[in-house]
Amino acid sequence: MEGTCWDERDPALWADQRNETEVIEIGAVLLDADGDRTFRALVRPRRHPVLSARCTELTGLTQAEVDAARPFAAVHEAFLAWLGDERDVLFVGWGAWDDRQLRRECLRAGLPAPRWRALNLKRRYARSCGHGGLRTAVERLGGAFEGTAHRALDDARNAAFVYRALTSRRPGGGSSASCSGGGTGSRSSR
Repeated sequence: MEGTCWDERDPALWADQRNETEVIEIGAVLLDADGDRTFRALVRPRRHPVLSARCTELTGLTQAEVDAARPFAAVHEAFLAWLGDERDVLFVGWGAWDDRQLRRECLRAGLPAPRWRALNLKRRYARSCGHGGLRTAVERLGGAFEGTAHRALDDARNAAFVYRALTSRRPGGGSSASCSGGGTGSRSSR
């Protein structure tokens, strides 16, 4: 998931991003034994419809793209339709932001909050392999980061790789994931 953001040049919004941020892109991967399914949709921000230069720089999304997007309520409805009858969903996000922000958006829009369980994959990864951003996690676990950082579906695909690597089990128990690296820490990318 991606959201509006600002930097120090807009002190009021930068200082209160938690309350001011709006979802501008939802990307998800539904892991399934029968094959993974993906969802991606842009969302038109309502409270702060003009993207900041920082937001465009970080996400690569343009003003024209979000102007042409559907409002949150319509995208949320499409997302739930995509999930279908999947009622026992474990929402896995790189950090807690995605789940919290989606819940805040639902509250603002008067929509019911999601009923899934949430897993902070960044925290789980840190316990197993040390701190690092999503790109670092993918690479330490033997993968290659695919796509563009801070694009919702690309981040979801890479998080799915990390989740699978951390939860795959070998005979006799234990994770088959090997963290070649350690806990050196790096700049975090949600």
